[in-house]
Amino acid sequence: MYEPFKIFLSAAVPFMLVGLTFVLRFLWYSFFTEIGSGKIQSLIIGGILTTIGCTFLSVGIIGDVVSRNRILIEENLRLTKKLLYKDETP
Repeated sequence: MYEPFKIFLSAAVPFMLVGLTFVLRFLWYSFFTEIGSGKIQSLIIGGILTTIGCTFLSVGIIGDVVSRNRILIEENLRLTKKLLYKDETP
């Protein structure tokens, strides 16, 4: 049925992987080479992409909670109708 966590997780993973790759590239150049100061673009792009990935992941978690809440509300409504209207059935 409706599975927002899987959908948003599949959208978040590529962003997070590419973002973490850029961040690790920056860290590699800044700690192990002398030209690390010229790679600040990698850190900025990596931070932005990782933030986008985390946002997708958060939206997926919120969507999953809303979906489960909707299921619980529908079940509660069904049981309430069953209790209220059980005397009226022929």
